[in-house]
Parts: sequence; structure tokens; C-alpha cells
Amino acid sequence: MKILMFFPGRIDHLPPLMTAATCLVKLGAQVRIVASGTAQESASFLLKHGVELSIEHTGPHPTNYLKRAVLRARIGLRLISEKKIYEPDCIWYHGPFAMEYAFIPFINSGVIVIAHAHELCDKELFLGWVSRVIPRKAHLVLSPEINRLWILKISSHSTASFFLVPNRTSDVDELADNT
Repeated sequence: MKILMFFPGRIDHLPPLMTAATCLVKLGAQVRIVASGTAQESASFLLKHGVELSIEHTGPHPTNYLKRAVLRARIGLRLISEKKIYEPDCIWYHGPFAMEYAFIPFINSGVIVIAHAHELCDKELFLGWVSRVIPRKAHLVLSPEINRLWILKISSHSTASFFLVPNRTSDVDELADNT
């Protein structure tokens, strides 16, 4: 299975993404991560474990509002390009900021959609709305905490399958120790 994981931030800011990617490769999947950036140490770890990377931006994340907006647009274009070139079986959106990109026309056509709800954004108007709508478009919704999972399942009215996946498992330590 070819999985395209998407996170519009820096990979090193989301360790559960690294955990999921390396574990899936260990299970035989082909995984490519599309992200705006990453630390060299995180990139080296992922590449060492067979994860492919498509990074839009090197260096620190821009602090200027206009530069951040340009980076967000560029990462969206990269997602579209990677879907076309990589031809994944699955697109895995990590968090509500990634789920915003699931609204790109036709981006979810022909693929399994996974919405990974790392955080519950019920206090934020737009991100809360995104977190309730995208699970209705997803085939599978993941959450690292049981209460968050049930809140999301009930508030989204999604018919997707919901699964509890802790952010870190003991297998990751074993994976890192054995390679």
C-alpha cells in the first residue's frame, strides 16, 4: 500500500507522525510524507527507516504573515503534485491544519482518506468546524485519546471507522533499538 502522509508544518513538531510513518514502513507499506519542513535529525531518522520525504521549505518556519500564507499555498500545490506523481492508495491528514487541505477539489478522489485528530479543536471556530466536517469525508478517523475520539465521533456525525491509536507505542522503542 502506498500512503501519502500530509502535515503542513514541520515534521519534527509532530512526533506521532514520525511514529506512524516508521511503523507502517516496518509493516510493509510504502510511505511518503509531504510537509513544509523538518529538522535534519528527523529527516535522517525517517530516511534511515525507509520513509520518503517531500519537503517544501528548508530553514525555520516563516514568522511573517505574508510569507506563511505563501508557504501554505506552496505546500497545497505540493500536495496536489505529489498525489498526481506518487499515485497513493491513501492520503493521511495529520491534524486539523492538514485537514483544511482536504477541501482541495478532487484531492480525495480515488484514495482512502484518513483523518488523524491529534488535537480536539472544539474551542476554535474554523478548526473546530474542519475537525467535524472532514471526518464525514474520511474512511478512517484516528485519535490518540479515547475521550477525544468519542467527542469527535458524536460531534461529526461521521459514519467512518474510528480507532484509538496512542501517540507512542513500545514498538517504536523496539524499532529504534533494532536498527
